[in-house]
Amino acid sequence: MSYHLQTIQIGPDLLDRWKLVAEELGDHGAGLRLELEQIEPGQNTRHTLSRAADAARRSEHETSGEAKTLAGSLAAEIESVAHS
Repeated sequence: MSYHLQTIQIGPDLLDRWKLVAEELGDHGAGLRLELEQIEPGQNTRHTLSRAADAARRSEHETSGEAKTLAGSLAAEIESVAHS
């Protein structure tokens, strides 16, 4: 099986927290919210999580201040889960 197609368990609480952060990013979190909608509690592929992390990085680059920090922290967390 390809590395990107390996599955990863994501708990509903973690996913809900990620979605709340995406909401806090307002318009800059729109792409991230779309990617997070592709993730469901349970089994997800590394590819799906990597896409969400990339969207969080895009949000990070589009914002400044606290929102930039928030998006960067979320991206790092999603990346960590995707590569664990």
